[in-house]
Amino acid sequence: MPEGVRLSRILLPVGIITAVGLMISMAFMIYGKSEYNSILRSQLAPLQGSIALQLEEMTTLQGQIQQVEAELAPIAARAGIFDTTLTSLEAGRQQASSDLVEVVNLLPGAIDLTGIKHEGGSIEVKGIAPTVDNIFSYARDLRTSFSSVIILSIDAVEQEGWVTGFDFKLFVR
Repeated sequence: MPEGVRLSRILLPVGIITAVGLMISMAFMIYGKSEYNSILRSQLAPLQGSIALQLEEMTTLQGQIQQVEAELAPIAARAGIFDTTLTSLEAGRQQASSDLVEVVNLLPGAIDLTGIKHEGGSIEVKGIAPTVDNIFSYARDLRTSFSSVIILSIDAVEQEGWVTGFDFKLFVR
């Protein structure tokens, strides 16, 4: 009886051929990857140079930012002063506006105003009234809204020898 075919005689050459084929394909893959790596390495050098330039620019810009920030501190302080002044002026304007509205609202119909001057917390009111009583009545009405009302002057207005009215000046605070 003939000797049987051993499985190892068939598998050994097939295994060797398969192993050699795998090694060759692995060699081609490694060669391809190494070629790709060399392409990537050639692109890496310009990128590293660009990064170095950008780092220098960033350092320069950071120095400029620090200079500007140092210059901003006094400007911010001045802006705070201006904000405070603006707030104060706005409050003063609102107070002056409400004071002037009150002076005009309390004005009786018989009196005509010829001038109003608001300075700080005081108001100078000039006008003309048909009688002295109208002036005193207006001064009393102003005292209901203001702490101090002083009649500075009352002068008679004459036309052809007749008194036609009275110019007056009030100080209101």
